[in-house]
Amino acid sequence: MLVWEALLANFVTGARVLSVSHYALGIANGIAHDSSLNAGLSVAVSIVMGAIVTVLALVLAINLLSSFTLKGEPA
Repeated sequence: MLVWEALLANFVTGARVLSVSHYALGIANGIAHDSSLNAGLSVAVSIVMGAIVTVLALVLAINLLSSFTLKGEPA
């Protein structure tokens, strides 16, 4: 999955905003100030979008796990 995300983000310019790996690069670039990281996103955008993705993933995981039952367990 990460390979496809990296390929898509490098070849389609607008896809960087949706790339989790570019969020991490943006945060690392803000900490290290290294131009070779080539994040393409500012630190603020990286932090906000990373937080949004994290919250959405947690909400999805909580919803899926709340409906999880084991066989033989009373409903």
